Amino acid sequence: MNFTHSVSQCRGESQVRNNQQNKLDQWVVNNGNGEGYLEASKRIKACVKNKDTSLDLSKLNITSIPPLANLPELINLYLGFNEISIIEENAFNGLAALEKLYLNKNKITTIHSNRFQYLLKLTYLELNNNEISTIEENAFNGLAALEKLYLNENKITTIHSNRFQHSPKLTSLELNNNEISIIEENAFNGLAALEQLYLNENKITTIHSNRLQHSPKLTYLELSNNEISIIEENAFNGLAALEKLYLNENKITTIHSNRFQHSPKLTYLELNNNEI
Repeated sequence: MNFTHSVSQCRGESQVRNNQQNKLDQWVVNNGNGEGYLEASKRIKACVKNKDTSLDLSKLNITSIPPLANLPELINLYLGFNEISIIEENAFNGLAALEKLYLNKNKITTIHSNRFQYLLKLTYLELNNNEISTIEENAFNGLAALEKLYLNENKITTIHSNRFQHSPKLTSLELNNNEISIIEENAFNGLAALEQLYLNENKITTIHSNRLQHSPKLTYLELSNNEISIIEENAFNGLAALEKLYLNENKITTIHSNRFQHSPKLTYLELNNNEI
């Protein structure tokens, strides 16, 4: 009985592998048997065969994410420096062990809801240097283990409320070099573990009260090279652990009383190149 079950299981696994290879071959054909697609297919098949924990598909000029099922041991996936514009709905289904995902230097414009929902062990996600302007409400749903998120050099204009609420373990969030001018009231809701926040080189004009109150462990806040002229009275409310604050290269003319009263541990404050 056990032998029969074992044979049946092996046949099932073989069928899954064959189906995956067929999907991969069809993906290559659909993309004109291009050199980059052929190379990607070759690398994926080798990864499946060898049960590798890392897969490098960077710099292949592919425009879509290939079928990646049947890679349960994969920990690191490199998809940077390609021409990917869309993350399809089940693109990462079957990658339950994945911890690091690199999607930098592509042409992604929107992070749709639930695209990463199968990546329950993901701790590191890099999306730098894309064309991202829209982050849907449940874009990071499922990423409960995420610790570091990089969204630098995109086209984000607004940080909407609750976009990061599904990632309570996030300790570092980078949003440098975007076009951010609006930070909604609950933009950082759920980020109780956040320690480092980078918002330099954006278009922020006002630091509104209580925008950062959901991140009591924040120690490092980078707001340089914006257009900040107004710091509201409770702008830094809740930041009792803050140690370093960068406000250089802005348009601040006056530092009003008690603006930093909520940050008793602040040891470094940079205000160079303002209009004070």
